[in-house]
Amino acid sequence: MSDPEGLAELRRELAEKERAYESTLAEVDARARLPESGPHANGRPRHLDPRVAGALDLAAAEQAHHEAHMRELAAALVRYMQAVLPLIDAGDRVMSAEVTLGSERALEALDRSLEAGRRPAPVAKSEVSHR
Repeated sequence: MSDPEGLAELRRELAEKERAYESTLAEVDARARLPESGPHANGRPRHLDPRVAGALDLAAAEQAHHEAHMRELAAALVRYMQAVLPLIDAGDRVMSAEVTLGSERALEALDRSLEAGRRPAPVAKSEVSHR
């Protein structure tokens, strides 16, 4: 007995949501690693000692690089949350459809047994549970 078309579509949707989730999670993982120090700014205030100005330029460049990285991480986390909720919803819909299908199949088997005039065989719990 094949699965109804609706269940197949739900499974396809779940697979699509899982791929989107995995992609987003990979991006979050990549962004969670702090990058190496980036290129440093060369501009220096003229009234400061060149060594102090260089240190300040370096610190400012590293701070800007870090802040940009944190903005990218925050954006990736938002995308993660937007991906995980539909994934959970799609999984729940598939599970619900599978349980319903299993119940329908058990009822059909019971109906066939009753129509044949036989006492229905007990159904093992493992036969009606979902994947």
